[in-house]
Amino acid sequence: SFEITNFLRTFYFPICLVCIFNIYSIKKINIDEKLFFYIFITYILLMFIPIITNTGFNSYAYSKEGTTGWFNSTNEIGGIVSILLPIVIYYLYSKKNKILILIISLVSLFTLFKMGTKVPVLSVGIILLLLLIRYVIKTIKDKKIKQLGIIFVLFISVVVSSFIVIPKTTFYKNIMIHLNFLKVDEISDFADTRIIDKFVFSDRISYYDKTKDNYLKSTMYEKLNGIGYTEYYFDNPEYIKMIEMDYFDIFFRHGILGFTIFFVPYIYIVILIFKKIIKLKELDLKKYLLFISLILILILSLFSGHIIVAPSVSLICIFILLNLYNEVKE
Repeated sequence: SFEITNFLRTFYFPICLVCIFNIYSIKKINIDEKLFFYIFITYILLMFIPIITNTGFNSYAYSKEGTTGWFNSTNEIGGIVSILLPIVIYYLYSKKNKILILIISLVSLFTLFKMGTKVPVLSVGIILLLLLIRYVIKTIKDKKIKQLGIIFVLFISVVVSSFIVIPKTTFYKNIMIHLNFLKVDEISDFADTRIIDKFVFSDRISYYDKTKDNYLKSTMYEKLNGIGYTEYYFDNPEYIKMIEMDYFDIFFRHGILGFTIFFVPYIYIVILIFKKIIKLKELDLKKYLLFISLILILILSLFSGHIIVAPSVSLICIFILLNLYNEVKE
């Protein structure tokens, strides 16, 4: 039952991806930024309300701080709000009610930082950086030199504000707790790869090494079909935890055949999207932010996991892929 459950959770993404794209080819599905915004704001409210009423679940079982509201999985909720955020930014940008935009932005940022996990905060940083790069390039092309000065002042203001605000957040407190636990006193301590693994990757590299060793020691049948989810050390009857790096988990757990079946439709659609994007002279803001969502999906699947192997997140990924495909195709 454990093997079947995890198999269905993992292959939910490619099955739904193929089905939804085929349904779309027959009948157009109305998926727009307004729908994504409503999904995002629902998740935010179901975390924000528990935070202010102190009725939510903790993000971590011990030591670290943070809350997931009334949801169960920190990683999955973090993944959903992260990949939706670029589209929500576009939706808010297109609205004229500045007060409403400010309230939604403050509530969203407060909630994301209160979760206590790295992924949403780092996603915010990546999105802002990519938007800044686009705006600077566009400003230089349009020869609006004065606007570059305004951008520079705003950038410095945001950086200074960050140094004041971030130390007061749950995200920052968790970083300090983690550093104290690892006994990191100086920057030079990060020269130790074990510290990097534990602090940056949360032991994912060590789990990768253990799982890879088991895979290499497995039979040819297991190499083709995967070593499954009830995996143990060959020399120690201790259960091996999931790597939580989606690409590697799919390959080791489902083997060469499973990995191929999983990724053929996914890679095919991503290649189609990239081909269309390359042909375009310039991406407008909507396409650009949808593209950032795709980049976040690809990056987070590798570094944090729980993106394309978690049904709740992977369904959002499918709708983002479909929306971006539709935009660049038109």
